[in-house]
Amino acid sequence: ELGLDPAPETVKLAREIRQAALRGAPFPTRFHAPPARLPSAHLPFVGREAELDELADKLADARCRMIALLGPGGVGKTRLALEAAGEQAGLWRDGVFFVPLTATPAAEYAAPAVAAALHHNLIGRRSPEEQLVDLLRDKELLLVVDNLEHLPDTADLWAEILRYAPGVKLLATSRQPPNLRACQVIEVRGLDLPAEGKPARPLADYAALQLFRQTANRLQPGFRLAENNEESVARVCRLLDGSPLGIELAAAWIREVPVPEIARQIQADLDFLASTRRDVPARHRSMRSVFAHSWRLLDAEERRTLAALSVFRGGFSVAAARRVADASPARLATLAAKSLLQRQDDDRYQLHGLLRQFAAEKLAEQGREAQVRARHAACYADLLQAQWQAWQVSQERAVLDAIGLELENTRVAWRWAVDGAHRAEIEKMAPGLILYHRLRGPFQLGERLLSQATERLAADAAEDAILLLARLYGEQAKFHLELGDYEQAATLAQQAIDLARQAGSDEGQAAGHIRLGESLYRRGKHQAAQEHLERALALSQRAGDRAWEATSLRHLGNVAYFAGDLDAAQQHYGRSADLFGQIGDHLHRAFVRHNLANILVQRGEHGLARTLFEENIQVYRRVGAQFDEAMSLLNLAVVRRRQGEYVAALEAYHASLDTCRQLGARLGESIALLNLGSLLAYLGDYEGARGRYEQALKLYRAIGDRQGEASALTSLGLMYHELGDQAAAREYSQQSLTIAQALDDPLRQANALMHLGHALAAEAASSSWTRLREQAADAYEQALRIRRDLGQEHLAMDALAGLAHVAQLAGRMEQARAYVDEILAYRQSRLAAGRHGLEDSGEPFRILLVCYQVLHAQRDPRADELLATAHRGLQREAARIGDEALRRSFLEEVAVNRRIGELVDW
Repeated sequence: ELGLDPAPETVKLAREIRQAALRGAPFPTRFHAPPARLPSAHLPFVGREAELDELADKLADARCRMIALLGPGGVGKTRLALEAAGEQAGLWRDGVFFVPLTATPAAEYAAPAVAAALHHNLIGRRSPEEQLVDLLRDKELLLVVDNLEHLPDTADLWAEILRYAPGVKLLATSRQPPNLRACQVIEVRGLDLPAEGKPARPLADYAALQLFRQTANRLQPGFRLAENNEESVARVCRLLDGSPLGIELAAAWIREVPVPEIARQIQADLDFLASTRRDVPARHRSMRSVFAHSWRLLDAEERRTLAALSVFRGGFSVAAARRVADASPARLATLAAKSLLQRQDDDRYQLHGLLRQFAAEKLAEQGREAQVRARHAACYADLLQAQWQAWQVSQERAVLDAIGLELENTRVAWRWAVDGAHRAEIEKMAPGLILYHRLRGPFQLGERLLSQATERLAADAAEDAILLLARLYGEQAKFHLELGDYEQAATLAQQAIDLARQAGSDEGQAAGHIRLGESLYRRGKHQAAQEHLERALALSQRAGDRAWEATSLRHLGNVAYFAGDLDAAQQHYGRSADLFGQIGDHLHRAFVRHNLANILVQRGEHGLARTLFEENIQVYRRVGAQFDEAMSLLNLAVVRRRQGEYVAALEAYHASLDTCRQLGARLGESIALLNLGSLLAYLGDYEGARGRYEQALKLYRAIGDRQGEASALTSLGLMYHELGDQAAAREYSQQSLTIAQALDDPLRQANALMHLGHALAAEAASSSWTRLREQAADAYEQALRIRRDLGQEHLAMDALAGLAHVAQLAGRMEQARAYVDEILAYRQSRLAAGRHGLEDSGEPFRILLVCYQVLHAQRDPRADELLATAHRGLQREAARIGDEALRRSFLEEVAVNRRIGELVDW
């Protein structure tokens, strides 16, 4: 209205408001915005208003799922994408993220690169691509994917994201059109330029000249466009086709070369390149021209430094530059001032991909490439070794963060060391790389790195590499175990044992036997596994290696646990945890104590289990082990449930479920759903329980977790029994039993048999078929034997109650009373010892109701006391439920609870 141009901030806000309106989102706010993890710009953004408007419209259009900014190197694609993405901050529920692919070495690293940008770890057996798609499935976010042409084989990954993550939009930069139908292309040309002759507006208004002025002003404060230089500046910008990178490089000459001379020298270089390199496109020749002149303006040491810096990938620290390229902080600052380097923060720099390419050519011409690459590898070998040593002391997430920051450089260094069979560097780097990929994943890439090394060292067949090769085989076997490839793990573990024996290393043999033992018990071969693990224990004790001794005990505990020997498992876990604590390995101590706490939960020692889970959570938070933290929160919710804190347990289950979904952890999500369903069923919300159980079953089947599938099936069996659909209850329980038997899993067999018995007994109650009663009794008897074999006497009471109920149905009252007497004797012994009576059993109110019914039928005076006890217990449980609707559901919807109330009222 006043005839004034709006300020840039006003234009930006107007664009955001328009986008919000188009997306149907609230108007942008500056408060509590979701994350926008974008690199900061080193210069103010100039020009490109039309491109930003077009991008804003496409980003707001729900039909547009992917946009590619297409153009040559140095034209400003990345800067434009970042500016557009920055305007999106606050408009995407889950944030805006930058994914640089320049330093990503191959397509298999693309999914981990995206996950790293989201600050997420890809841990699990499934492929990184599958895990990433799961992570993004329910997200609403914008991914800025830079240098997409660098990995042309990743089209399938982006297509999967677009297909299965409808709330995700991709904004990519590329020199080549992406091979994706959903992609809409915007061609990016140079900055706005004045035409030769009479321009349409003042020269200072053109974006290309504004960028020149900004850059020159950094080196020559006070530089401005005026009548005596703006025509020359315009000519420079035209010669460079408005390329921002070229303009920044040319403007950086301002202290050495007058502006007219800058234009003349660029023209001269262009003429030379046109005559000698006809195969190079004109736009690329202009960039070579400006780089060639920038190179000539450097002194000898600056040239050596810039050439050497080309070996870095993904940025580098000042300290690394000093060691690899003999670069002082002052020299780095000078190169940055000349626009040859980009400063990332106070301690880090990076080299533009196009300039790195030119600098690498110069390094090759200098004949120093082998020497500089060796220094680069030595630098990062020492860095990884130092971080591994720091981990041994502190086990803080900062160690993993430091490795992750230099991951691209360390991978380049590892490749150099492996290709040359440089054993000293491999030995230094291996522990740190193994640590990182084991805790932050992906396991597949960790295995790949070790596979490269073992193949090279095995081919080299050097005598002094035998022990190193044995260790690497052992660690490679561990990655295969994590990935569920037990056969290959066993093969590698045996190779590790053989080589370690040849080298005379007890430590190496112990490691191999541990891996082999684990591969065996994961396949149900418990006896053979125990023999190898006991051998590992003896070897580690003889070697005085407490870490491997603790690890041997941990896996012996696992064998005992899977075999149902909880006493032995608890003993092994206790010794293992003590040893890990003595050597300061708090993370592995937490892993062991997690298993120990699960045993305590099964044995009803909830207070101690709760303490262990709470302490473990603090360890996982310090390390940054998000999935392990989520699982401990889940188990803590189980303990809260057992201690009667039902509303708090529901909240904890929901929190764990949300965390697992945010992490894309489908195993954790399925476990949380199963436990949440169990609590809802206990409280009488069967519809809510059924939904969670069915979701859990679907997830378990999708990820191939047979144990989880068995648990979900048996839970559905119990729920359908409660709902009165005994045919469905039998079907689900039988399916669960079949899987548990195939897995040789006694815990899940006992659960399935109990629920199968319930369904058969309910059918027998309304039928004259003797066969149904016999089948129910057989299921309960099998469950009873397993419970007692496992030392779970408190859960054996559920099976005894089932047998008493079936005996009463058959009219065998003396037998029914004998079962009840056994239950009551157990209850009395517990009370005499100052412990809970039947509260730690699986279904205490069902047990009390059966005991009452059997005794009442025989006019036993103890019946009324048991009914009163059951009713008081129900009222106590109900009082713990803070939600009125849930309390009423618990008392009225659960058949056993409702029947107890009816009997008392009657």
